[in-house]
Amino acid sequence: MNLAIITNPNSRGNRAGPAWWGELVERHPEWHWFDTPTAEALPDALDEAMGRNPDVLAISGGDGTVQEALSQLRLKLSEQNLPVLAILPGGTTNMTADDINGKGASYRKAARRLEAFAENDRWREVPVVERPMVLVRDGERERCGFFFGIGAVVNGIEYCHERVYAMGITGASAPGVALLRAAYGIATREPRFSEAVPLELEAAGDKRTVLTNMLLASTLERLFLGIHPFWPEGEGALQTLWVADHPRHFLRGLPRLVTGRRGGVLVPENGYRSCSRQALQIGAAGRFTIDGEFFDIDSDGLLVTTTAPLRFLPLGDAR
Repeated sequence: MNLAIITNPNSRGNRAGPAWWGELVERHPEWHWFDTPTAEALPDALDEAMGRNPDVLAISGGDGTVQEALSQLRLKLSEQNLPVLAILPGGTTNMTADDINGKGASYRKAARRLEAFAENDRWREVPVVERPMVLVRDGERERCGFFFGIGAVVNGIEYCHERVYAMGITGASAPGVALLRAAYGIATREPRFSEAVPLELEAAGDKRTVLTNMLLASTLERLFLGIHPFWPEGEGALQTLWVADHPRHFLRGLPRLVTGRRGGVLVPENGYRSCSRQALQIGAAGRFTIDGEFFDIDSDGLLVTTTAPLRFLPLGDAR
């Protein structure tokens, strides 16, 4: 296997295991290793990595590192010209890696599995996982990722950074704690989590102006802790959920919401809508998140759609 690995040495997972990671580097000097200690180092590292014509490009870092690396790759190459990709869950949050890799994909296990796949080109026998990315166009600017959000989800992620990580809670448990805190804030109409966001939405010819508590869109099958807050309705790779301002029976509907089981209290009359779309036009002001990173809306609106599917080598147990 001609393998190139982009590493963010400052991500939490990568910092946690330098000894065995160094042993892996020593065992495989034939692999192409590129450290990116700063965001400014990433473009040159990607250029050098792609200059080696790798069969597989691995990214070792969290959701933010993966989002930035793949966004920059799209600027350099078309999706059709990208190599097979692999994600080592080396960050504080690893939602993208957890979904793509499947079960049993801890950081060390994923690295060992990548090492095993490299032997005698065994990776060629492994069925790839295909996922498109969420593509957000904000005026002339494009950003890519796997999870997009507006409203309470932005405040929930902020709370996770400010309070949950400070308590020493990491991994998938951290956004889980933040979810419960945000859910309580939504149900009790706490201003931080229940402030309405005015949106102009257009999808599949349907236009509406709404006050929403939060809007989510993703191309992943499972989010953190395996939750799936979408139910199938319509066509398209972009799964969306929007929750209206002051939704009714939020705590009561939360178990169904996180597992994507429509019905019960999760009906439009109570403020819950989910559908799959090709694209979503959003007129809004304020901020949005892509894979846990925050961005200001610079234009009069956003176009949210998807890229062509990317190919990933799953590094968890057999799917």
